[in-house]
Amino acid sequence: MKFVCPCGHLIRDQTDNLPHKASVRSDEDDGAFWDRLDAEILSALRACRDAQPGAVDGVISRQMEEVGMGLVLAERSMYECAACGRLFLQSLKGPGYLSYLPEDAERDVLTSYLKSPRMAAGPAPEDTSQ
Repeated sequence: MKFVCPCGHLIRDQTDNLPHKASVRSDEDDGAFWDRLDAEILSALRACRDAQPGAVDGVISRQMEEVGMGLVLAERSMYECAACGRLFLQSLKGPGYLSYLPEDAERDVLTSYLKSPRMAAGPAPEDTSQ
């Protein structure tokens, strides 16, 4: 997929691990998502316990497909324009994206947490003032 930002920059989604793309899950859906994930993992463990030797890989594969579908259904895509910083959030009401223009100059807000300055700085020091 590719589309053009109103600023004229071309945004592409044609591979994995993109620094300008994120998946968004509503906080309202978060509890239900984790409950479903827990249930699927428990179901997979029970199925593995009861499976015949050699059938475990198939059981795990089927259960993980269920987990993956839950993840896909609970999340929407979001993109950031590298040129102007505009965010595009997948609409809940149909095909297309809603755009939001930032009020400040910060960019790369969808970059992986693992690549962020916060992660490079290490864990925050403990508060010992109490």
